[in-house]
Amino acid sequence: MPDNFLKITAKWLVALLALNYLTNYLILFLMQNNGLGTMSPYRNSWFSIVIPLISLFGYLLILGLGIRDLSRSNEHKISVGSVFGYFAIMVTIPILVNYGMLYYRSFSDENLARLFQDSSYSITMLVGILTNVLQGIIVLTYASFWRIFRRAGEKGWHALIPIYNLVIMCDIVKKERSLVLLFFVPIINFIALATITNGMAKAFGRSTAFSVGLFFLPFIFFPILAFGENEYIYGEYEVVKDDLDLEDHLVE
Repeated sequence: MPDNFLKITAKWLVALLALNYLTNYLILFLMQNNGLGTMSPYRNSWFSIVIPLISLFGYLLILGLGIRDLSRSNEHKISVGSVFGYFAIMVTIPILVNYGMLYYRSFSDENLARLFQDSSYSITMLVGILTNVLQGIIVLTYASFWRIFRRAGEKGWHALIPIYNLVIMCDIVKKERSLVLLFFVPIINFIALATITNGMAKAFGRSTAFSVGLFFLPFIFFPILAFGENEYIYGEYEVVKDDLDLEDHLVE
């Protein structure tokens, strides 16, 4: 890991924790001002939708900006271990802090104490944890797609456009674009996906066994492909700008 890994990770972790604290405080504040208690449902309130969406957008943005910061500060060379380490920290610590603070408050708040004793709340907590993990996986996967696209000489932000990103993947692995149509056919779409993952592995000098990992565990093997020391065999492209810097790729 780079020498500045902990410093950069700590900076964005503080930003993420601050975001979580502000959104949680804002929810409690609005609940109190709308006459809702800690145990009261607020599903029909406008802030039950708006605030979580703002929090989600901020969470995804902070994760992406952190990777960009790590890449820029290390001359666009970042190891696979650094990427996985960054996401592991950014996903697990906020979860522990959030629920740790709620548990601490439960000693002085009877409503929260009863909430922790409610078995259904345990399920809610588990769903919340899994949701945070899933969000981190999504960001990690798309950040990997972005970098792979750039390493193959394509615009990184094309990876974020549904369907069109499949078209670009066909170009990267030197397959016909018509292959994308097979993704809309049940069962056959698995064959199309296997074709893409196998071609992607070969395009970066990886084995067929590695393509199996891309197929079944994309959130692990795509980051390895994106941030590992793989060379794109169909052309020589050097990443000279940050792979997560959107504004640099909108204009040629």
